[in-house]
Order: sequence, then C-alpha cells, then structure tokens
Amino acid sequence: MSAAVAEEQSTDSNVELPAVESIKLEGAVLDPVNLTNEQEFNGHCGITLETLPYELLLLVFNYVDAGHLIRSVSKVCQKFHVLLSSETYWKTRLTAWYSPDRYPPVSDLSEDFDWQEACLATEESYGFWRNNSQKTECIRISNMSSGFSDSVHFLKGSQLLLVGSRDHSLTVMDVDKLVKDQPNSYREAILYSDHKCHKGWVWCLNSYGNQFCSGCWDSNIRLWDSNPNIALISTFRCNSAVLDIYMEPNLIVAGTHFRTMCTIDTREGVIHEEKLHRMPVLCLAVTQKYIITGSEDSQICVFDRKAGSVFKKIALDEYPMCLTFNNNHLWVGDHVGKIHLFDATDDQFNLVMSHDLRSSSNRCKLTTIRHSMGALFTSSNERNEGKITIMEPTANLQRISCISPNFGEIAGLDHSKNTLAYAGSNCCVEIWKPKPQL
Repeated sequence: MSAAVAEEQSTDSNVELPAVESIKLEGAVLDPVNLTNEQEFNGHCGITLETLPYELLLLVFNYVDAGHLIRSVSKVCQKFHVLLSSETYWKTRLTAWYSPDRYPPVSDLSEDFDWQEACLATEESYGFWRNNSQKTECIRISNMSSGFSDSVHFLKGSQLLLVGSRDHSLTVMDVDKLVKDQPNSYREAILYSDHKCHKGWVWCLNSYGNQFCSGCWDSNIRLWDSNPNIALISTFRCNSAVLDIYMEPNLIVAGTHFRTMCTIDTREGVIHEEKLHRMPVLCLAVTQKYIITGSEDSQICVFDRKAGSVFKKIALDEYPMCLTFNNNHLWVGDHVGKIHLFDATDDQFNLVMSHDLRSSSNRCKLTTIRHSMGALFTSSNERNEGKITIMEPTANLQRISCISPNFGEIAGLDHSKNTLAYAGSNCCVEIWKPKPQL
C-alpha cells in the first residue's frame, strides 16, 4: 500500500509546514544506507507509511497535491482520514501557501467556511491557470449570434452555459460536448437557441437549481426551466431596462436603468421597487442579510432585507461596473480599471485595499468580477481590446495568469468547475476547459 501511495505522490507543491525539530521512532534505529530493499527496511524497523508518527505524515502530505490527498489518500485508512479531516492542517497548509500575504484578506469568515475546499480550489486554480496551455484547451465559437454577446452564465453546479446577445437571442449549450478542432461539436452542444426570446439586448443572466432568468433592455425578465427541456415559465415587466439580475428560490432581484432595485416574488408575480440611487443601477449582489447595489452615481448601497431599508452607503471616486460578494469579501470593479475590496465582517464594510489593474495611463474599464475561494477572475477592456486577469484572492492580488483573446472587447465572464467562458464583440464566445484525460 505504501509503495502505491508513494508512486502517485506529486512533488509540485509550494507549501511547507513549519519543520518538526525532532521526531523519535521508538524501538527502531534507522540506517537506510545499509538497507538494500524495502523488505529489509521494514524487517529491521517494522515501519510502513501507516505507522509513521503523525508529525512526519503531515510533512509527507505537504508534498502531495490537495486533490490526491482528498480523493485518494484520505481513503487509505482511518488514520489518514482523521489527519486529513483536520481543519487545522488545511488552514496551516493554505496560510503557508500564501505567505507572506494574509489569507483571507478579511477579518473573519462565515461559520461554514471550508478550509479543505479552499485549499483544493487554490491549488487547482494554480494548476489550471498558471500554465493554462498545459492542462486546459481553448475552444472559440465564432458567429454564435449576429450581434455582440453581452452575458455568459453557467447554470449553477453544472456545465450548461447560457449566452445572451444583442440580436435578442438566448443560447443554452452543454460545454462537455464541445470538442476542440471539431466545428460540428458546437451544433451538437446546443440544447436551445431562440432569436426571439426577447425584444431587446439580452443583458444579464442568473440561475438557481434547474431554473434561470434572463434580463433584457426590453424591460422584461423571463424565468425559465432547464429540466428536462428548456421552457419558459413566466415573464415579469420592470420599469426600464434590466442591467443586472440575481435569483434565489421564489425570488428575483434586479437593478434597472431607472435607478431602482426590483424584487420579484416569482410565485405571486408581485414586483416591489426601491429607488436607491440617483442614476442607473449597474450591478448587484445578494446575501442572506443584504442586497448590495452599485450605481453610476458612484455609490454602493447596502440594503437591509429584513428591515426593508438602507443600512449603509459607500461613496467611491469612480462609479462601479461590477461587484461580487463571498464570505465577507465585497469585491468591486470600477470603470477606470480599479479593484476595491471591502471587509464586511461585523457589517462594517471597511475598505481593505484598492488595486489598479491598468497597464498604462489609459482607462481600463472592468466589466466582470468573479470571486472563488481559489482565485479572483476579472474581465476588462483597454483601448477597445479585452483581457482576462486571474489573480490570487489576497490584498496584494498577485497575478496567476492573463488571457488576451484578441477578438475585441469582452462584455461578460463566468467560471465553473475549472471551466472559464467569456464573450464580447465580433460575435465570439471562448471557452477554456480541462483537456480530456487520455
């Protein structure tokens, strides 16, 4: 068993736990130089991988990929399972990975924060995106629509990709069915395509479970079901163009061009409007406690869902284009290329840092920002050319990778299960997905 585990170990790790100053193996004197084979070694010492002291095992585990530890090594025996179920081990390993930067960059995390999952997400993000050409492949879909594609969204927990475009179309495709250098695979991957689903630009998309919603410049929000086939459930009309959208069970939240935040009870069809800003609501995020909106009036509004009133307003120097909230991290991207991080611990929303993403003095408009436990993904446009930047989710935002599609501006981006999709001008959508296992 020990040889099998040793063969699968990976030495490609940047993480080291603090050294153990002394490790005693009682009743054994190790002199591996004079031992000719593993059998003789075990015969003299009675030692296998399973019988090593806990401290030494943890040091060995540091040279094994997190994914292999979780999926394979933890299932070898009860001892390994107990060691690799320890939150302390994963927290120490992840802290060492990011050292000297602090992870997480906020004061506190939600109670359900999973350190093991965060460590796995971090190592996989580096593995996939540091040298993205080795483990991933890029598939470009040209002429997917006759207009600029403004939004892409992965159905939560799946590889179904939704694409909304300015030709009023909505397309749903199964990314797993796409094959590089096989153009016909695109047709096989499409599950649904309708160029008349709206009467304006399909500007934003969101989902929960098997249902998803589309927001449009025709002021309509449409609710869809994806199981077993794509079907329209209902349509809700807002006061003006829908610029961003969020969905949870029985509720849709939307930001509109007419400066309002709309909440829609999808069971009753009741629409409630709150005028929170002086200019259009461009972006939003929703938590259990708050609805957070960003507007062209250069303000972030934190709306208390239970109280039904504004809890706090945050003034920015430049207006926000996109924002995302996850585990007390509020990340905001503005229209001049700056990323801002606010710490929502204890409902304070204190500014942690601001980072300039521009490569020169030119304005670099951020269009999308997505935060996972292992990376921060952004799309931005500078001099009418778009780029994707993938960074460490710390206050220093060290860059992991940068992708320049060379097809003009990028309007939208989404990420799911180590798959990245983005869309924009020239009627193109690009998808980076793991290479098939041989």
